[in-house]
Amino acid sequence: MELLLSLLKLFDKVEKNKLIAFCKAEKAMHFKLILKLIQKKNPNEKELIRNLKTTKKNYHKTCTIAKDFLQVRLADICQTPFDEIYVLQKLLLIGEYSAASKIYVALEKKYLQQQAWSLLDVLYIEGFRMCHILGDTKKMQLISVKRSKNAKRQAEYVILYSDIMIEMVHLEGFKMRNLQVEKYTQKLQQLYQRATAINHHILIHNALHLQYSLTMRYTDNPEKAFSIIKKINTNVDNYQKGISPITKAIAQNNHINFLTIYAGFGSPVLYAEKTKKTIHYAGQWAFANLCYSMTEFHLFEKNMKAANEWLQLVENTEDRSKFSQYSYLLLAIKKFIEKDISAFRKSIAHFYKNPAHLGFPDMEVCVRILELLLFFREKNIFSFQSKAASLRVYMDRNLNKERYNEDRKMLQLLVKSYESANRKEYLKQLEPLHKSAYRNVRFISKLISNELTSHC
Repeated sequence: MELLLSLLKLFDKVEKNKLIAFCKAEKAMHFKLILKLIQKKNPNEKELIRNLKTTKKNYHKTCTIAKDFLQVRLADICQTPFDEIYVLQKLLLIGEYSAASKIYVALEKKYLQQQAWSLLDVLYIEGFRMCHILGDTKKMQLISVKRSKNAKRQAEYVILYSDIMIEMVHLEGFKMRNLQVEKYTQKLQQLYQRATAINHHILIHNALHLQYSLTMRYTDNPEKAFSIIKKINTNVDNYQKGISPITKAIAQNNHINFLTIYAGFGSPVLYAEKTKKTIHYAGQWAFANLCYSMTEFHLFEKNMKAANEWLQLVENTEDRSKFSQYSYLLLAIKKFIEKDISAFRKSIAHFYKNPAHLGFPDMEVCVRILELLLFFREKNIFSFQSKAASLRVYMDRNLNKERYNEDRKMLQLLVKSYESANRKEYLKQLEPLHKSAYRNVRFISKLISNELTSHC
């Protein structure tokens, strides 16, 4: 049933209405099942079996038939990047050679401009077909040379793309805790050099994204991170005519992500409103990431109205990617600000239920410090001391010392102030952190200062 529901989401409003009309005109059980899945918000298997007046075994067989039907229908209506080439092929097969030749020339120019080398290879196959039909040996030889050249660069693209994506999963998922930054920087620089040598905009973008992720998470160098963001934007500008909407949307997301993390480089609000209109090109997970970043930004700015609006968008996306656990961190921060302590702790519990939480240690530290503030306020000595010791060990194991130096300092000052009668001294030491380059540090350090002030 879940597969059927997923397939139904691929139908737009117009096609879904056509599907409903078609199924209503048919009597077979799988058509009735599809109608019920469309009509019910939260369909229940037992209820469906009862309404269809069938057995569990026959129900599962019906699901399979319905799945096959939906896949065939989607194949007829879904657009693919290869559709234009198939039109060319059909023209050749019905003998419209002049029209096919014109389309061939236009598509070759288009794919070269877009650096769509995989599409270009398929196009060259149809070029061979056209030359074979027309007996044009000279043109076939020219296409053969072009295809060989394209195949070589496509092979280099595939190899480098694979190498880059493996590192991207490692970096984005915080899968390398004790990273040797200098050595790894050299590795990423080599990947970037290979990307510029091949000169494909997607490879260049992804290689720069690796450098950005490394700089952001393993060094304390906002200016360098910003310089990489500018290179990413320049790459988009350089390939403006050929760059894919997906790559462009992700580049915009990177810029917004930077502005939500670092203070002093401007507000992400205007960029986010602009990007929100085009981010759908990059898929649901990219839109969800935009919402997460902007929710986090507004929470740290204590703009609850805007934070709630973006958080509502997160909930509407039904994100099931590796980033979905991030929403519980945002909810925890939101509930802390709203002083809904019960909901704050429930959000933390939900966050830890899924192993995906391991991919967000920096934000986890933020929430765990908020938890310490609660124990501080409640004068819960045992919980405060044990949780503080646990967090210190966690940070040593998971967070780069240079990049997260201020996070460690906040924890240290909070622990010392808890044990001291003279808390004014630690208030002074917290003041520089209020102007940190990191928005989360500004947010947490001010909360700690407020808590210490109330206990002085």
